[in-house]
Amino acid sequence: MCHFESARKASSGHLIRFDEYFQRELEDLRTYEEAGLVEITEDWISVLPKGKLLVRGIAMVFTATCARTSGCAATRNRLSLR
Repeated sequence: MCHFESARKASSGHLIRFDEYFQRELEDLRTYEEAGLVEITEDWISVLPKGKLLVRGIAMVFTATCARTSGCAATRNRLSLR
């Protein structure tokens, strides 16, 4: 996410199927996509200009600790996305 995008196909080197392994995270990202903050294509997840100031909150979708705590919900509330 250093350049505000991440390759979805990079998962082949880790012996996982990205869409299956990160199914829940992708569902959460759809909210950001609907808000015009990210773009999800077959190969890439990109943070759009409108979402760059919120990249930390967007990336938290993939943070395991966040998923087990109230951190993600708090971020969503601050961003008013859910």
